[in-house]
Amino acid sequence: MEVVIDHDGDEKYIVCGVTDAKGKLRMCLVSLPLEYHSDIAEEFKRHLSKGERITRVFGGGILTIDREAKVIRTYGMSGGYGKPKLEQVQQLLDSEFGDDWDVTVTITSEIRG
Repeated sequence: MEVVIDHDGDEKYIVCGVTDAKGKLRMCLVSLPLEYHSDIAEEFKRHLSKGERITRVFGGGILTIDREAKVIRTYGMSGGYGKPKLEQVQQLLDSEFGDDWDVTVTITSEIRG
């Protein structure tokens, strides 16, 4: 599992599967300050190691992070990729931030252009 959040405040995120050269799959949540969910996928591809590739984007939404207060909230969905599985988002964020953070994961039908 891997979580990349390269912003403070409110931005879009994707949940994707990345396969390495040996075919091993890992789940990733990536949130970058870019306009579209597809832009996040394209930018994340550029940072993958040789032999790695995004095999599927499972969905996306909007992620708000307050690092000082240690609070993360998700909501919304991706117009292009759809809704991610709530359980996947929760598991990814919990694995990265643990019990020290207040993490609330919701998936709604809101789409932000």
